[in-house]
Amino acid sequence: MTKPQAIAETHIRAVNPSGESRETIIKLTKPVQDPRGGFSCTVTLPDRVEPITIYGEDSLQALFLTMKFAGTRMHDMKDKGWAFYYPDTDEDLPLSVYFSPREASES
Repeated sequence: MTKPQAIAETHIRAVNPSGESRETIIKLTKPVQDPRGGFSCTVTLPDRVEPITIYGEDSLQALFLTMKFAGTRMHDMKDKGWAFYYPDTDEDLPLSVYFSPREASES
């Protein structure tokens, strides 16, 4: 199976709750049609080595749900003690630069 094509990515420095720091990439792939129906996208996040696959009814929904999942997961990670910085700096990376603010019902 062919690897999905990356359509967007950013480099960040992530520090986990135990203080380990590493440069990493948040990467989103192009929606692809699933043989079982619908579409899927993958997202790579700092707390996992393997990408996570998100499914939708069509390509737009798959893309939207993948971005929403990524934002929710990043906010959750920050709540659990992770910190995110611009690469090679100690400048805080506000999640709102890339993801919608968390809604009250999602906290």
